[in-house]
Amino acid sequence: MFRRRKQPASPEPAQSQGAGLRAMALGVDPQELGLAPSSGRRVWGVVMDTALSDGGWHSLVVFADGTTSLYTSAAFGIIGAGAHERVRIASDALLVAADGHLDLFTTAKDDAVPPPGMVTIRALTFEGPQVVVAMEEELGQGRHAASPVFHAAHEVITQTRRASP
Repeated sequence: MFRRRKQPASPEPAQSQGAGLRAMALGVDPQELGLAPSSGRRVWGVVMDTALSDGGWHSLVVFADGTTSLYTSAAFGIIGAGAHERVRIASDALLVAADGHLDLFTTAKDDAVPPPGMVTIRALTFEGPQVVVAMEEELGQGRHAASPVFHAAHEVITQTRRASP
């Protein structure tokens, strides 16, 4: 006889939290982290977004101050992985790889998550964010010039997962 009104759909708290943390990472000023241009390194951070076929996504965030985190659109995330030595070593290697391939990146015009099957790698430089957008398959199989950066990022993800309980 009585029917409940349908409640409007709202995002899961973890989805909102992951998206919020990702947005904060993309908007941080390197000076807030105590980072300044030095030793010829142009890249102070990398954010790699991978879109999944089910509409979900995950973002790897690495900053030169030792911050390494993995945010997702689901109820899973890892914050503070950079405290682990293996993660820190892999994260530093990713920053070096991004810096060494910076000529492949173009000026970032937005911070959207890519469509399914695509990957966005953002090199955060002292001059502003730079981006490479490519098919995940091309990057993974070494058929894209930015594949070394992609593989370095996946090594960070592997070490982060190994270090997490």
